[in-house]
Amino acid sequence: MDLDVQNQPNKNKDLISHRGHREHRERQEARSQKTEVRRQKSEESKQKKNKLPTVYCLLLTYCSLLFLIACSSPPPENMVYIPPGKFIMGSAENIDNEKSFEYGFAKPWIADASPHREIYLEGYYIDKYEVSNADYGKFVKATGHRPPDHWGKDSPPDKIANHPVTNVSWHDALEYCKWRGKRLPTEEEWEKAARGTNGRLYPWGNEFDFSKANVSQNQSEETDTKDVKSYENGKSHYGVHNMVGNIWEWTLDWYKPYPGNTYKSEFFGERFKVFRGNSYSRMGHFPKDKYERMIKEFSKVTFRFYSDPSGRFHDVGCRCVKQSDE
Repeated sequence: MDLDVQNQPNKNKDLISHRGHREHRERQEARSQKTEVRRQKSEESKQKKNKLPTVYCLLLTYCSLLFLIACSSPPPENMVYIPPGKFIMGSAENIDNEKSFEYGFAKPWIADASPHREIYLEGYYIDKYEVSNADYGKFVKATGHRPPDHWGKDSPPDKIANHPVTNVSWHDALEYCKWRGKRLPTEEEWEKAARGTNGRLYPWGNEFDFSKANVSQNQSEETDTKDVKSYENGKSHYGVHNMVGNIWEWTLDWYKPYPGNTYKSEFFGERFKVFRGNSYSRMGHFPKDKYERMIKEFSKVTFRFYSDPSGRFHDVGCRCVKQSDE
């Protein structure tokens, strides 16, 4: 008994020491477990962060592919895509507008084409070429519509099959475009397709060039329409042919003043429709310098001419547009 009593403190020390080691190990294990939990959470957080850019990248790639597919879709046959965006509409030229009256013309050169302004248009398609006699012949055959008088029958002569159709009224042109699932261009659409976005005066640039359009060079020259695919060197920025010369082209719009225009005309209103682009026709008897001046002014993409929508003329035809689905 006495020996046992004497050894009891040592046993207690051993027990305390053992318990202390065990508690120390338990604390270490607990810290290790906490450290492991924190490490796992940190890894999970990193993985989540890494997944987000991956998802965004995949979405961006998908959207980009959709955009590229849409942009690479071919336009309708023989049409050109005019992309959405702003362009310069109208004229800011400071020229002798009143001089036109000396030439016997009914209005100042470009007084009705001001002001010069920036306009936004959605994307659309426009015919690459003027509507040909052959094109219009298909319409006449399919619908029984009145043929142009100069054909002499229900189909065009072979020698002018690929020339632009003329002797069609605004109403005729409108019906043809509707039959094709299209419509006539507005003045804005016509002008953007003709001049691009940099405000050029002619489809090819700012300097007039007789060799780039089917226009009359002198009053004694015999002139006529030419193939709608002619004058490759005079096409517009977008690749549209004969936006100047060959024939005038009906637009959808009434002859009205532009917003902010100060020119007063008795012809403004809903009486006359606008046509654009000049034609092959001669313009009367003038000295050479005056004659060339008239051709240059009439050939500017800003120049506006007008007529009764029921009128049919030997040098007026059309081309059509179609709204883009994009």
